[in-house]
Amino acid sequence: LLLIPEVVASFAGFGGDFSGMGLRALAGVRGGVAGPVEPSLGLRIGYGLTSLSAGGGESLESGFAVDVGLGLDVRPERWLTVGGELTYDLLVLPLPGRAATLHTLGAGGSVAFWF
Repeated sequence: LLLIPEVVASFAGFGGDFSGMGLRALAGVRGGVAGPVEPSLGLRIGYGLTSLSAGGGESLESGFAVDVGLGLDVRPERWLTVGGELTYDLLVLPLPGRAATLHTLGAGGSVAFWF
């Protein structure tokens, strides 16, 4: 079994009618099965910041961030894994009088060197 502590930083930019960007810093753990093919589940908690521009107005908000992911790595050598992860990301923004939540899906790749 694998239990790996993780620190993650991410950036996203988007355009269109609602242009802006998002930043997140998270820490958590990924657990899975060790072997030639390694499925895993990750959970990270942290802080997020988003900036939005729409209709001539701008907003900058920050709040609680959560990310849950399913990963699959391949281990071609004992010291190397290559793989990817699909994530569901949540950002809770405390706005005056209510809280807003942003939901996104993400995909990413990874290369890890094991010592």
